[in-house]
Amino acid sequence: MVIKAKQNNLKSSELFFKQGNDISPWYEQSFSSLNQKEIENTNIEINSFYRFNDLFSKFLNEGFLENIEFKEKFFDLVIHFLSEIDLSKGISKESIYLLQLEEEIDLGVFGKEIEKNFKAFNKNEKDKILPILLTQLKLGSSMYNFRNALKSIYPDVLLYQMKEEPHRILIYLGIKKDGKQIKKMNFIIDMFLEVGYKPRIFWENHFGVGGVKQTLHLDEIELL
Repeated sequence: MVIKAKQNNLKSSELFFKQGNDISPWYEQSFSSLNQKEIENTNIEINSFYRFNDLFSKFLNEGFLENIEFKEKFFDLVIHFLSEIDLSKGISKESIYLLQLEEEIDLGVFGKEIEKNFKAFNKNEKDKILPILLTQLKLGSSMYNFRNALKSIYPDVLLYQMKEEPHRILIYLGIKKDGKQIKKMNFIIDMFLEVGYKPRIFWENHFGVGGVKQTLHLDEIELL
């Protein structure tokens, strides 16, 4: 229910947990529909005995009638605390580092331009590129990381390194050029490409390669 609250733009503090009266020994939740997708009432009834019988059995004893209001608020507070522990159980040390890294980028720690360009990525793309960036921060920059970052966002990308000029990098994306894609590419180049390399991006049209017919169509050839 805490997860559902976040999905519904509700703060978990807006939920008030109560021990349910109509409870099942087989479920922790006490609401009527297991497939309920929306939070219809912020007063959430649960069966605390399902997992926390040792903790709550004496505390919720019907004979314990003193300070009922305190007991209800204390129960709500403890369940909120337990829910936070529950939600953090699946988080690894690396996940914490990734969350911190994303927060630092959003706060402009890496610069305002990086912060602005990072916003061009959607959630799925950020989840792909942040682990590669974390690896780079641990081990240092390399062409391998740059290539991985490109591939994670543009699976069909073609990357060329000039034999005569190894510092020149040719990048063929095969997509339409627009503002969002420019920001993504600027982020990848700024964050992953080692200093000294000179990249050139080819968007929709490939440059001509002798002997390769697919790259030699009239009006579809980009000049080097």
